[in-house]
Amino acid sequence: EEAMFMDEREALPKHTELLMENGEKIILEDVIGKGASSIVYQAWRLDCMGKKHKARVKECFPAYVSVVRRGNEVVPTSGSEDEFQKAKDSFRSAYNRSVTIRNTPGLTNLTADAYELYEKNGTFYTIVSYDEGQTYEKQADNTLKDVFEHVKAVAVAIKKYHENGYLHLDMKPENVLVIPETKEHVI
Repeated sequence: EEAMFMDEREALPKHTELLMENGEKIILEDVIGKGASSIVYQAWRLDCMGKKHKARVKECFPAYVSVVRRGNEVVPTSGSEDEFQKAKDSFRSAYNRSVTIRNTPGLTNLTADAYELYEKNGTFYTIVSYDEGQTYEKQADNTLKDVFEHVKAVAVAIKKYHENGYLHLDMKPENVLVIPETKEHVI
């Protein structure tokens, strides 16, 4: 019998405010997901003029490294400092790859817009644009035609990634955003 993984990572409380170096304020709302390397929040970003923008925030808080939350800080437990640093380096590299992919002609509209990386609370935060739609895992395909249309849209997106020398290593329904106004999907 397989052991079940219990994700006991503690998310930041709703309405937590993060003041960034450039004067922007991020207000975290609900947790919308937890991946292997991060906790993802629905959030508001207040720009330097005080305007609110919907956003998503990924907090580097790996499930596979022994770290704990002390207040708002993410702190490695004794002996896991090097592992946590590697996880943060990987998180930073993923942000850099995401920006590079987003700036590749033909992939701009197929890739989530991760547009800022901040170091705060002993970890990293990536600010990602908010796009309306729903993940494919929540999509109700009513007909076989609907299924084929979605599979084709994802296949076209993956083909474009491959044609540009990229390989998506975390392809799953919750990482595919179905946008109602288009037949293309964001991954």
